[in-house]
Amino acid sequence: MEGKDNSENGDQEKKLPVLSEGEILKLLGLTPKQHFTQPPYRFSEATLIKELEERGIGKTVHYATILSTIKEKGYVPGGKGEFFPHRIGVGGE
Repeated sequence: MEGKDNSENGDQEKKLPVLSEGEILKLLGLTPKQHFTQPPYRFSEATLIKELEERGIGKTVHYATILSTIKEKGYVPGGKGEFFPHRIGVGGE
């Protein structure tokens, strides 16, 4: 188990062997993988409301007002589908 030096389960195979400086090790395998980071997902009206509920922000009766304010002030362009940040809503550019 993580955080324990001595295993009571007899898992001697999983422990690292004793190594000395300069010792040449044999490569048993190499699996090349390429990973790409994904951008954060965009909020839709439904996912934004769900996030507000999960974080305990506001009350249910205020969610419609929050959405309309976001749209009216131009923090997100459009209004259908996903919200994309507008220049005014990103870092005060």
